[in-house]
Amino acid sequence: MSHVTRLYSDTESDFDDWDGDPSHISIPGPSASKGELLETLKVLQVQMQRLQEENRSIKEENKTLHAEKPK
Repeated sequence: MSHVTRLYSDTESDFDDWDGDPSHISIPGPSASKGELLETLKVLQVQMQRLQEENRSIKEENKTLHAEKPK
């Protein structure tokens, strides 16, 4: 594989399953193949969608908590 940069999250556990919740994402270097780039793009899109859904859920929870907050 080409040169790879690792990005680590708060937990540095190893997850080899890209469809799960990886703790790091491999970013291919400049000499990466088209397949490597497409696979990385797919993983990043899935992670972005998961984070957007999580953010939406948190915003909804915050609205509920704010509405129920005693005045």
